[in-house]
Amino acid sequence: REIKEEVAQFAASFSRAWASGMANADVYSLKRDQVSKSTNKGYLAIGSFALSGEREWFKSMPLILYAFAEGEEEKKFHVVPSLTYSKIKPSKSVELRPGNLKKSEAAKKISKLIGFDDLDYIMQHIPSGNFQIKQK
Repeated sequence: REIKEEVAQFAASFSRAWASGMANADVYSLKRDQVSKSTNKGYLAIGSFALSGEREWFKSMPLILYAFAEGEEEKKFHVVPSLTYSKIKPSKSVELRPGNLKKSEAAKKISKLIGFDDLDYIMQHIPSGNFQIKQK
């Protein structure tokens, strides 16, 4: 269940909830055979899926992520949820939450605080929306 909760926290953080500025979000999971592109009445519209059966709910998942860079010669940038972060405990990291700082400004601040220079890469790997950043 611990791994599922971590995945739920990650999914919640990359959902519309982040851009909405929410602190927590509810997430559910389904088994693969509970998701289909068709129903007994035919096929669904493009981009639609039919969901069936009972969902496994993860209520009030916190929208908190941690960003850090590691490596000496070629640094790698990571964004992880709480459980992974607590196991790794990198030396330089930042805590990310929904906030008031624009994504582009957040990427610059993250870059400066953790020493990772590729702003485009950071922008691609953090959620959509605004940020609150705290150095750890």
